[in-house]
Amino acid sequence: MARHSRHEYQEVNALSPEIITGVVLCGGQSRRFGSDKSEAKIDGVSLIERSISILDPLVSETFISSGSPRRHYPFDLRHVEDSFPDAGPLAGILSALDACPSAFMLVLAVDLPFITSSSLQKLVDQQDKLPDTVVVAGSSTRKQPQPLCGIWPRSLRHPLRAYLEAGRRSVFGFLEDQRVVAIEVPEKELRNVNRRRDLDGDI
Repeated sequence: MARHSRHEYQEVNALSPEIITGVVLCGGQSRRFGSDKSEAKIDGVSLIERSISILDPLVSETFISSGSPRRHYPFDLRHVEDSFPDAGPLAGILSALDACPSAFMLVLAVDLPFITSSSLQKLVDQQDKLPDTVVVAGSSTRKQPQPLCGIWPRSLRHPLRAYLEAGRRSVFGFLEDQRVVAIEVPEKELRNVNRRRDLDGDI
């Protein structure tokens, strides 16, 4: 996907929530943040709660990918443990795809709290026309799109498992061999929270 020939930006019909499952990726180590960033708060709401709320109108149910060993979060949602420990976000995506009852998984990393449901709806609208494609959020001002905010077809679980079994971990490396389309969303919505100071600023 790092090669320009592997992805393109398209403007934005739509999949219904019944055929999309959501997953919040919470399995990171949060080393730079200094504590579990999913529990950090913006305006009194934790990042994981924000992520769940953002996904809620777009999906039939939401999973929490809580890493390995599994962390417990006080939500009445299905928790999915990584089947490949310490293998990064792809391990969380694979475990979620394996558990997914739907044809598509709407993936959202917990450290992307500024994305909006309306921007994710653009991805959903596009996926209906591109059923075998990973549809991700991006911005023309960024060198690369954000694959941890996107819709992944469940059919990718087999090549993804083979990729991880081969000891590979790069998200972009995996997507180089897949069809990927990036949908333009506002740049400010793609800001990562890696340090506590990243919690500041307008949403």
